[in-house]
Formats: sequence, structure tokens, C-alpha cells
Amino acid sequence: MKKNTILKLAFAGALCLGASLSQAQITNGLVVHLTFDGTDGSGNYTNSVANSVVGTPVGTPTFGTGKLGKSVALTVDGPNSINNYVTLGAPPELQFGAVSASSATDFSIAFWCNYTNQTSDPAFIGSQNWGSSQNPGFGIYMQGGGNFRVVTKDDSGDNTHRQSITPTDILRDGTWHHLVVTYGRSSVVTIYKDGVLLTTSPLSQCTGLIDTLTLGQTINIGQDGTGLYEATRTPADTVNLLMDDLGIWRRELSGGEVSAIYTAGLGGTNISRVPTIEYPFVKSTTPALQQAGVSPAAPITVVVTDGAKSLNNASVKLSVNGADVPTTITKVGANSTIKHTPTGLWSAGVNTATVIFANNGAPQVFVTNTWTYTVAPYVTLPPSLKVAADTSKPGFKWNIFANAGNTTPSNARTEAALAGQLTDVDGVTPLANNANPAAQGVALAAASAPSPASAPIKFEIAGPLNLDTAATVGTTNGNFGPDGQMPGLPASDSTADGAAAEAITYISLPAGLVTMGVNSDDGFRTSAGLVPQDVVGSIRVGEFNGARASSDTLFYLSVPSAGVYGFRTSWQNGTGGGNIEWFTVNGTNKVLVNDTANGGLVAYRALTTPIPPYVKYVSPEPVQRVVNQSSRSLKVVLSDGTTALDDNSIVLKLDGSVITPTKTRSGSLVTLTYIPTTLQFPGDQHLAELTFSTVGGTFTTTERWSFFNLLNIVLPSPVLTENFDSTAEGAVPTGW
Repeated sequence: MKKNTILKLAFAGALCLGASLSQAQITNGLVVHLTFDGTDGSGNYTNSVANSVVGTPVGTPTFGTGKLGKSVALTVDGPNSINNYVTLGAPPELQFGAVSASSATDFSIAFWCNYTNQTSDPAFIGSQNWGSSQNPGFGIYMQGGGNFRVVTKDDSGDNTHRQSITPTDILRDGTWHHLVVTYGRSSVVTIYKDGVLLTTSPLSQCTGLIDTLTLGQTINIGQDGTGLYEATRTPADTVNLLMDDLGIWRRELSGGEVSAIYTAGLGGTNISRVPTIEYPFVKSTTPALQQAGVSPAAPITVVVTDGAKSLNNASVKLSVNGADVPTTITKVGANSTIKHTPTGLWSAGVNTATVIFANNGAPQVFVTNTWTYTVAPYVTLPPSLKVAADTSKPGFKWNIFANAGNTTPSNARTEAALAGQLTDVDGVTPLANNANPAAQGVALAAASAPSPASAPIKFEIAGPLNLDTAATVGTTNGNFGPDGQMPGLPASDSTADGAAAEAITYISLPAGLVTMGVNSDDGFRTSAGLVPQDVVGSIRVGEFNGARASSDTLFYLSVPSAGVYGFRTSWQNGTGGGNIEWFTVNGTNKVLVNDTANGGLVAYRALTTPIPPYVKYVSPEPVQRVVNQSSRSLKVVLSDGTTALDDNSIVLKLDGSVITPTKTRSGSLVTLTYIPTTLQFPGDQHLAELTFSTVGGTFTTTERWSFFNLLNIVLPSPVLTENFDSTAEGAVPTGW
């Protein structure tokens, strides 16, 4: 068939991909349409949709000049006892359910607005009690800067179950603007201004009920769900807010539909008369436009919806990063799902997908949609990293330190503490370990006292890692409950402040892509390797560096060959309570590592083979950038393995030259300290090389790492001095 037309639907260089559409008619799923051109016999604003929903005036709203005919003019003026708005009540058509109860309905809200006189943050439309954004319901709100905010909150009582975004785009400029917000209940809120996609905001966290019927609240236009928000405010909250052609759908509008509604409105045509969409168009893509953190193994799915003309399957071509990929096409009703399942992994970073398709019949119009998304980084574990686990010892080694003298919420503090190198915040005074050896928690037994006093104390845990610093009956922080009591805490000062710990384990991984996660309060770092506690020789696979409330961080592992691999997760708590969970994700199901009763990956706390000596700590840290953690010395801590390190075998090089650090041994640890005498700036990059052997020489290794943040700005002795006392004025010293 001859290609008559190629349509490229681009916004700012990227295709505007819509959300869902179930029929060709834009009015499909429309439950409220208020033109504000007149009222019925009861004084209510006429709803063009034939149902029981009406717009009932509260107070005395007036008519104004609209974008399309007339508009409604709304004012909330407390000093003059004016509270004029429109209520839609709380009819069944405007109840949108809960994801957790499988009753959730996607929906969309569209309207024209024009205003200049507004203070504070009143509502365009809302069902929330806007006294707090943590109250259940939804709303679209004006903001003090003339921009707006979109908020959704469920009834869970969990403050993390909230969607909130505040675009910076201005609405309050005395001209008409068209605003559309679509709500994909299990995905995102999508916001369009004047027909163009502005942004998206995650909504999947709002799993509970967002309806406020049982709270006695309604869906109101020009007010929040109570109808009383700042109704007594001085000065007036809103004066003469004009709104026109308001629609609410029980589905998501697509980007194409939003554009069509806006374009029709510019020409004076309201929602109910927007022309039928003639040709097939993109309903949704997975991954979505500009989506970040996409799984490296994610399938590519495009849903194309028929217009008046249906999709021609033979015309479909899908390409990813410029290469055509095979697809399957399945059709349900008007929706055709085009899907590609990759046989390998996508490249980490920005990927580009393009779908081309056309309609059946004549004329045949070809549509090209191109969009980008970002694949999350992942780490490949080569088969050479497999280890031999002692399968009679499931679980984790748990080593912990605590001292409230230094509560810096950083993973650098964790490493220093676990290596016995932590000082007070003055950077000078060494800190002892105050973790409590008798605080057994979920461990198999109590620990021994720290030796030396700055060393971590050591426990063993046979079950999963789901720990809280102050677990009580029923405590659940994170995804799993009840939490177990963290061994070693509370410390001797009865707190968990300044705690730092590590969990060392050997996990049996399947071949393929493994999605792993850590829920922590505060930070963590996960590494993998033959000796995962080797800070130079291991591979860093996941991290959150800083302070946070209990939250997830997910990361991906590519495992070409199934087997047992070594892992270490360090954890730190600044002040207050803390927790840690270590889990994997299968589809949407999270399961704790070593929770074998629920399908968790098996983990072991010991090996059957010897552990070689390893690098336990280096400072400055081997990070590839300048950070605000400079050091005046290069410090390396080596640890004995199953066989002791030969102290005399140690050779340390800096930038290719052998250096002579001071060397001290304390128990199983050897500390090397080198203080440079030449000028060093934190922005200088260095290469360190360390060679060492076991006693008897049965094991020798060389490890290399690069680093920044070495600081020495004390100038050396001058090579030439001159006080100019013997030099005549206007002359220079001899030899100058």
C-alpha cells in the first residue's frame, strides 16, 4: 500500500505518548462535562453527560466571559463572608476506589482557567481536606507563585502513600490556560498544560482508598473537599477565578486526546463536540516516555488503539536503539498490544524506541512514535566470583560498632568504624566500640567483648536480615514484619546513635537478571566478590549514602552462571532509630534473602575454603570524584584471612613510586599510614598499588585503585630565600 502520509507527533523532540483510551470517541468514559453556559430549572450547572451528576452552586457564583461562551466566576473572600464555589457532591461516578482492594479506576480531569487575584494555595478542584496534604483525597491547587500543585493521598495513614508535584509553569497571568491531569492509579499522574505534556509524578504508592465519601467530603470546584478551606482568610483567597469546559473521565486521556481537546477549545469547540479520532494512535508505552530506573530486562510494550479506522498489523515495525526487533500483537476490543521480549539485557542509560504503524483501508496513514527511557545500571557477576559455601551454616555474619561521639550519616564513617579507625568529630580522638555484646537480639549467641576496644563485636544470624534497632512486638519498619531485634543494640549508652554494621553472606543466585534491594534507615552499601569485605577487590552493586527514613533502594545483578556468590552489606545509623532489610524482587513480589520458607534465596554465613588476607579499609575512599572528605594521609588497613598476612611482604606504591608508610599491627589487622611531604590538592587523582602475601607465600596478590581527596597544603622548605635588605632600591638580587 502506498504510504500517503507520515505523522510525527513530537513535543520538544520527544513523542507525546498518551495513557489509556478504550474507544475512538473522546467522550468515552466521560462522566462530568460542565460548559458553564447556563443552569437547569433547579439552578444547577448543566452536565452534558446523561447521568445524575450536576454542578450545584454554593454561595452565589456568577457567570463570566469564558474561553468557549460563558464561564463560572468563583470567589472565596473571608473578610466579606463570600464563599462561592461549585460542588459535584460525591456520586458513584466520582468514586475511584483503591488499588489494594482491586477497585481502583483511572480518571482524568480537564478544564480551562483564567485568574489574576489569588493568595495562598486554594483549590481549582479537590476532594481533600486541604488543611494538610497528608489528608486522604485528591486535588489540584493554586500556588503562591502563580503556578500549581497536584496532590493525591490514600487513607492508609502512611505518609509515604502520597503523590505530590509542583510544576513551575505559570497559570496566573490573566490569560486562558488549559490544564489536564490524568491519574493512572497503578502508575503515574500525568500533567498537560495547553495541550503539551509537562511532567509525570509516581502514583503507584497510593494503594489505598482515595475517596472521601465516608469522611463527609465532596468533590468541589473552587474549594477543597470540605468547602471551607480558608473561607475566613484575610485577605481574600481567590477573587474572580474563571473556569470553563470542565470534564472528568473514568479513564486516562491519551496525549493525542489532550491535544485534540486543547486544539478544539482554541477554535471554540467544547469537549462534547471534539471530532472523532479517525486513525489508530498510541495509547500507552511500557517503559513510559522518559521513565527512569527501567529494568535491564524490561519488555517493550506499545498499546495502539483503533480510531474510526483500525490498526493494520502488517504495517507495525518496532525498533530499539535503531535496530528492528521482533514483536507479537494481541488485540482486545479496540486495543492492540505490540510486545517485544528481549533475549538479553538492554544497555544501561538512555535507550530510544520507535514504533511505526498504519491503519487498514484507504487512505493509509503511517504514524511514527519515538520515545526515550533510561535503563537502570547493573553489575555483571562473572562465574570466576563463585565461592564454595558451608551449607550447614545458613545466614549472615553480623559485625557491629556503636559510639554516639560520631553520628555523621555516611558510609565512609561506617567503613572507618568497622576497621577500628573511627575518631570523634574532631578527627583526632579515637572512639571505642560501645555496642553491647550481651544484646543478642536475633543472633545465635551473645558476642565477645571488642578486642581491641575499637574493634566491632561479632554475631551470627541464622535467619533472614530484617532488623530494627529497637524492635518490640509487632514492630514493622520497611516491607516485612515483624522486625527482629538488631544484635549489639541498644549500646551501653542505651541508644543506637552512631551505629555501624556489616552483614557478610554467600548467596545462591539463579542465572539471569536478579533484582536485589535494601530497605534502610539510614544508609547502606552492598558489595560482591570472592572476599566481599575487601573494599578494593569487591564490586560495589548498590548504595544509599546519607540519612533517610526507612526506604528502599533497588539494584540489578546480571548473573551469567548460577552459583553461590559472596556479598557484604554495610549499614549505618546517625541518630534515632534505624532498620535494615535485605531482599530480592521477583516480579512485584519482595522476599527477604534467606527467608526460604517464602521462596527467598538461600544464604550462608561461612565458606568451606580458606579466606585470603584482604584490604579492609582505605582512606581516602576509592571514589571517582572530589568529595568533602579529604584526608591528610593515605591509610590502608589489611586483615588476616584464614592464613595470616606476611607483614614483611607488603609493598605500597603511590602514582608508580614505592613509598614507605608506617606499619603497625593490632591483632589481625595491619595498618599502613603514609603522610605525603609534597603539595597535594583534593582534586588531584592518584593511583595506589598494594602487593602482599600470606605467611609462607602460598597466596600473593596485587590490588590497585584510584582516588582523589588527598590533601597537603603545607608548603615544603623554600629552596631560595631573599629578604632584599642588601639590594639597592630599583635593583634585583644577583642571579635574578
